[in-house]
Amino acid sequence: MSFPTTRPTLLSRMRKGDPSALSEFVSAYSPPALAFLCRLGLREEDAEDVLQEVLCKLSAGALKTYRAGTWRSRTWLMAVLRHKYADETARAGAAKRGRNVTVSGNEPVS
Repeated sequence: MSFPTTRPTLLSRMRKGDPSALSEFVSAYSPPALAFLCRLGLREEDAEDVLQEVLCKLSAGALKTYRAGTWRSRTWLMAVLRHKYADETARAGAAKRGRNVTVSGNEPVS
């Protein structure tokens, strides 16, 4: 499943806090994002959790890190998902070793 082409106006509306824009984004991007995370090696349930965390951060303002002139929106989203996947993988490995850290080495925020 491939990522849809995102209209710049949709991202602009999301940055302004338009809830309908976020809903449109979630509807369009959730299926391919879940497929992407599963291809990275996550089980579907874990992929859903990772995606939910990323989408919550987007709605909380993390979309400000997106630079239209630098990244295509889908490339940026895939990078965000990859980073979150790496963080979750490191956290799971650390938990197996009896530690509770993230990739950055910081204690995770609850």
